[in-house]
Amino acid sequence: MTGLRQALEVRLLIAMGKCDQARGLLDLSSCAGELTPQVIDLELAVGDVAAARHAINEWKPQTRRTGIEHDIRAAAVAAAGGARSHAALVLHRALELAEPEGLRAPFLEQAAVQRMLRR
Repeated sequence: MTGLRQALEVRLLIAMGKCDQARGLLDLSSCAGELTPQVIDLELAVGDVAAARHAINEWKPQTRRTGIEHDIRAAAVAAAGGARSHAALVLHRALELAEPEGLRAPFLEQAAVQRMLRR
């Protein structure tokens, strides 16, 4: 199974509330490095902010887009940990990086980020 397909499957499992199955798929994945965003999403879904924060700190984005995705998830982790002002700063940085390329999709993947943007 490719990394992209696994990422999609994990996202769907999380959305359906099947976090144990999502974790099982992540544990068996041969594409673990590519699935860090999904690991963070899963940890947030199960309420483990410390594990999500650890995954954020370990993630080293390689492209502009993954840097934006990193910042979006870092904002979600900060918000989940109660650091709302820090979350807003990180989200603002992600928006500034995304604007020149017109990237919108990464912001739609995180419900917490969507709530922050509506405020």
